Amino acid sequence: MFLKSYIPKKTDNLMHNVGDVVNARKYFLQNKRNSLYALLETRYCWMNDFIQKGDSILELGSGAGFAKSFIKEPMVTSDVTDHEWIDKYIDANNIEISHNSIDVIILSHMLHHIAKPIIFLKNLSDLLKSNGRIIIQDIYTSLFMKILLRVMQHEGWSDTVNVFSKDAICNQPDDPWSANCSIPKLLFQNENKFHEYFPELKIVKNSINECLLFPLSGGVIAKSNFIPDCPKILIPFVKTFDNLAAKLLPNILSVGKSIVLQKNR
Repeated sequence: MFLKSYIPKKTDNLMHNVGDVVNARKYFLQNKRNSLYALLETRYCWMNDFIQKGDSILELGSGAGFAKSFIKEPMVTSDVTDHEWIDKYIDANNIEISHNSIDVIILSHMLHHIAKPIIFLKNLSDLLKSNGRIIIQDIYTSLFMKILLRVMQHEGWSDTVNVFSKDAICNQPDDPWSANCSIPKLLFQNENKFHEYFPELKIVKNSINECLLFPLSGGVIAKSNFIPDCPKILIPFVKTFDNLAAKLLPNILSVGKSIVLQKNR
């Protein structure tokens, strides 16, 4: 049962500053932590390969607003907050934007917070122009990721939820920080099944990545106080190890997933 699902109690969470995007942004800009910068660089910079000059780009659930530090083209950040780095107030569960109007939608570690992912992705598909892309970076629930989540008691997962059911509630709709970290894995582990539900979306990238760089970062929004920073000289070696882990033992060691969906009509 440990491997299938786990829902931690909020009172047992060992991470600090949960949901505090103001502190997370300040920490990123002022502390210059090597491993955190390297992690965010890894999570965002690959997206530039799927963005063209002149694209209209919208990020949903921008949180601390890290994307603009790594995405080369002008973009619009959005969230359900009014922080100065957020360009537009948008509730990801109720997006009031014209259909067929956006070239690129970025989701960075927010898909696993969505209550009804299949309805959410259908709505995003309607927003895209022809050949528009949904670019996703999120958690991958390998054995290592599940151990990390269980030890820190930060977020939970459920491998048993039917993410393709319109009736399934995968997260609490009224809690933007409610999390089922298995959602990205369940959605994209069977590409044929995904295409049955989303024939208009082509999967053009579906890769697994990250390993040590994530725990070494000390956390992106929520923080762990007992992880020392990694010396800058060691970062390339950590990245090399992570790449090998993704190739050799992805279901055991890798903790990240990168997906690109392209609208084909």
